[in-house]
Amino acid sequence: MSSATEENITSVINKSKCFCLNEDTNNSHTNLFSFDGTEKYLESDCDEQLLLHLEFQQSVKLNSLQFETLMDDTSPCRVKLFINKP
Repeated sequence: MSSATEENITSVINKSKCFCLNEDTNNSHTNLFSFDGTEKYLESDCDEQLLLHLEFQQSVKLNSLQFETLMDDTSPCRVKLFINKP
């Protein structure tokens, strides 16, 4: 059995074509790509659902995703992924 190599694929995300429905403009999806050392997050503006659309510049194979959340009632209890194949 072979193990997958972990890689950061942030560089192949087409950030200009990413968007998020129901996001708070002060805590938007662009915070997901900001690595300046400050604490930033993505937050809904109206309800508990966010619809995040990520577009890649090339085909990618995802073996796992990593979420960093607070351990309280603001953290998601369920994450659903929808794959859009070309």
